Amino acid sequence: MAELEVDSAELSVIELDGFLNSLRCLVGCQGRLFSAAYISKKGKSLKEIVKELISKNTQAGRRISMSEACFEKVSELFEQCIYAQLSHVSRENIKNLDWNLVEYYGLISTAEDESGPWNRLVGQKHVLLESENDKGWVDIVFFVEYENFVVATFLAKNG
Repeated sequence: MAELEVDSAELSVIELDGFLNSLRCLVGCQGRLFSAAYISKKGKSLKEIVKELISKNTQAGRRISMSEACFEKVSELFEQCIYAQLSHVSRENIKNLDWNLVEYYGLISTAEDESGPWNRLVGQKHVLLESENDKGWVDIVFFVEYENFVVATFLAKNG
C-alpha cells in the first residue's frame, strides 16, 4: 500500500477548515459556507487561481467584486461574520477565539518555512472576493499567498 504524503502546511489548513466549520455551527450559518482550502500553485500565480474562481462564479451567473485586503480588513470580516454573531460569549473568550483563528495562519506560515514570515495573514495583503448567493448571504473568500500554495478562506455574512 502506498503511503499518502501530506505537506505539514496542508495538515494545518485541514485543521483550520474543521475549526471554521465548528464556528459556522456556533454562528448558525447553514451549509458549508465557512471553510478553508489548500490550493497548490503548481506553477500558477495567485492571479490565475483567483481568475479561475471568478470564472466559475460568473459562469453560474454570480457577480463578484474583487479588492485588496490587509489584516485589519480580515479582522473586520472575522468580527462581522463570526464574533458579532456570538453575543452570548464573553469578550475575553472572543479574544481567545480570535487569537486561535489568527494563529492557524501562523502555524501554516511556520510549516511552510520556520525562518520565514511569522504570519502571512498579518504581514501581507490579500485578494478578497465578495458575491451574494441565492440565499441572500454574502459569500466571502480571501486568499493568503504562500511560496508554493495559497490558502483560500471562505466566510459568509447575512446580506
